[in-house]
Amino acid sequence: MPRLPSFLGRGRLFDDFFETPGTREDWNWSLTPIKPYWVPIEIESNQVVDFNDFPCLSLLVPAFSKRCADCLRDILEPCGELLPFTSDGKDYYAYNCLKIAEVLDQEKSISRSWLSLDGSKPSTASGINWFSIIPERLEGLSIFRMRELSTSVFVTSQFAERVEENGFNGFDFYKIWPLPEGVHYLEFHKSQRQKLGLVRTSQGLLPDKGHSLIISLILKSNRMSNDEKRKIARIQDELNALLFSPRIDSLFYGSVEGRKTGNGVTKIILSCPDSNALYEKIRSWLNRLDWDPVPVAHLFNVPYDEIL
Repeated sequence: MPRLPSFLGRGRLFDDFFETPGTREDWNWSLTPIKPYWVPIEIESNQVVDFNDFPCLSLLVPAFSKRCADCLRDILEPCGELLPFTSDGKDYYAYNCLKIAEVLDQEKSISRSWLSLDGSKPSTASGINWFSIIPERLEGLSIFRMRELSTSVFVTSQFAERVEENGFNGFDFYKIWPLPEGVHYLEFHKSQRQKLGLVRTSQGLLPDKGHSLIISLILKSNRMSNDEKRKIARIQDELNALLFSPRIDSLFYGSVEGRKTGNGVTKIILSCPDSNALYEKIRSWLNRLDWDPVPVAHLFNVPYDEIL
C-alpha cells in the first residue's frame, strides 16, 4: 500500500486497519472503526489485473473488487466496514474486519510464542503453527479476527464456498482447521495447495500462481544506489505493462509479486501459471534491458512461496 496519510491520526493509512497502537500484547486489544472518517481515495497500482477480485493492500489488508464486494456484502458488512477506493479507474473496497472472536483452545494449540509471560491468563501470540478450535464458538461466524492474532483475518467454509460458487478470482485459502494433530498449516498448504481460481493460458485453464519466475539483477555494490532504485522501479513498471491483461477473457501470463534485495542482488519475483510461457513472453524485453550485467531469469515449476 502506498504511504498514504492515516484517517485516524496514526503514522499511515496501513496502520488504521490494525489494533490500537501499543496494545498488541494486550489480550483486550481493540479496533477502531474507520468508516466515520473515510473519504474515497485513489490508490495508484499497476499490478492489479482486471480479473483479480481480491487484490489486497500490502498483503495484509483485505480488498475486494466491486462485483465481489456486492455479492458478499451480506456477510462482510455485519463483521466490518467496506471502504471504497479506486485504482486505475476501477472501483474496489478495502475491508476493515471488526469482528473479534475467541475460538481458540490455547492449551492445545501450538504457538511459536505466547506473548504473555503470565500463563494464568489468556495470551496473544507471535504466530500459531497448529490451531485447536472450539467448534461451537464458530457458530454464526463467516469472517473474523482471532484475539490471539491481531493482524490476521480468518474465514469459515461458508465464506469460501460463496467465493467458489460465484467464480471469484484471486483467492487462495489456507486451511488451518481441522488438521491432523501437530501438522503445521503452511506445510499442509504446500502439500495440498487449494486453488479456487483458474486463469486462461495457452495451455488451457491453470492455477494462477502454480509456477514462478525470478529475475536477478546484479547491483554495483551490496547496497542499492538511488539510480539503481529508479531503474528497478522502471523495470517493474515495464513488466506490469507487458503482463497487463486488459479483459477478463485475456490470456494470463503472470504478475509481479514484489522484490527482495540482499548480497548485492535484487530479485524481482513473479508468480505465473506456466513459467516457460512467461519466459517466452518476456524474453525479448529482458534481453533489451538497460542493465549490466544482463539480468538472468530463473524458472520454477512450484509457487514462489516454496522457494523463498
